[in-house]
Amino acid sequence: MSYKEVSGILGNPTSCDDAVGFKSCNWGDAKRYVTVRFAGDAVILHSAENIR
Repeated sequence: MSYKEVSGILGNPTSCDDAVGFKSCNWGDAKRYVTVRFAGDAVILHSAENIR
């Protein structure tokens, strides 16, 4: 999935960090969140904590 597709589902991220073609974005807060990592514009890894 692309960043645009993920943002369309989850909304605007709480924060994003960019580094040399990689992007890591978080949705949520310190206790409940979804993290998605992108290479270029494609998801390479995702994780979630305390999501129900």
